[in-house]
Amino acid sequence: MRIVKNNLLCEYENAGGNVNALNNKETNHLVINENKVISSNKTDELDLKVIEEKDGISLNLTVKKDVHVKEPVYLCFGIIEKRKVQNIKINMLFEKNSSAKLLAHCIFPNAVNITHNMDAKIVLKEKSTLSYEEVHYHGDNGVISVNPKAEIFQEEGSTYLNRFSLLKGIAGKVLFYYTAHLGKGAKCELTARVNAIKNDDVKIIEKALLEGSDSNALLNTRIVLSDASKGIVENTIIGLGNNSRGHMDCVEIINGEEAVARAIPLVEVKNKTSKITHEAAIGSVDKTSLNTLMSRGLTQEEAVRVIINGLLR
Repeated sequence: MRIVKNNLLCEYENAGGNVNALNNKETNHLVINENKVISSNKTDELDLKVIEEKDGISLNLTVKKDVHVKEPVYLCFGIIEKRKVQNIKINMLFEKNSSAKLLAHCIFPNAVNITHNMDAKIVLKEKSTLSYEEVHYHGDNGVISVNPKAEIFQEEGSTYLNRFSLLKGIAGKVLFYYTAHLGKGAKCELTARVNAIKNDDVKIIEKALLEGSDSNALLNTRIVLSDASKGIVENTIIGLGNNSRGHMDCVEIINGEEAVARAIPLVEVKNKTSKITHEAAIGSVDKTSLNTLMSRGLTQEEAVRVIINGLLR
């Protein structure tokens, strides 16, 4: 049966979601409005169980041993109503030598007073791989509180790649809190991109515990702060295992007279063979790049937008 577009699916498409994929029987997908399943499809490649609760859903996803999900798994968590609370509880298990790519869209276009809470536990067994991309699409007004929290447990040789982006509409009040535990030879990359405007209040907290030998983590954050928005980035990497490696890279751009940015990198090494590096930069748009673009015919406003778009890619 073909999926008939409703308000949520129209907004999903506007946010860059692949509506056509929802009509493909060979593609796994799940679309949630508030606490109701609007559309879903599951192939034999994974186990997907959803429980509708009073103010949200519980989701359990398992990819079995040696299974590699061919197509992306499409997820949509949305609220079309103006005033709601949505709680998403997620448990993911990737068994040995399994892999999948998840594309999630969180959509709140009509928010007057919306709260979205996500609490996830992710377990990656030996040599498994998960790529998780979360795209937020908000309206231009209202009060929005977004609280994604996840704890990731990585066994030997596993890979976890996470990208969080909030680039359209107001961000609202954001508390992003991820912690990764890395076993032997595990790899973790946490990437965050946020465009904060008006009175947005954004806090990114990421922590990587390099518990296993030869484990490797990269924490990469880019925030643009306009108007009277605020941004705080607290990144932590702790080196515990032999020859573990970590790097933090944080850039915050001030693009408003009342905007405030803060970066708090924490490096802790408890093993003499571990090495962790960090770099953080807070400031205005680069003057040289700005002048170069303006010399090519762009207005100052256009040039600033080009630079910001490039930073947030």
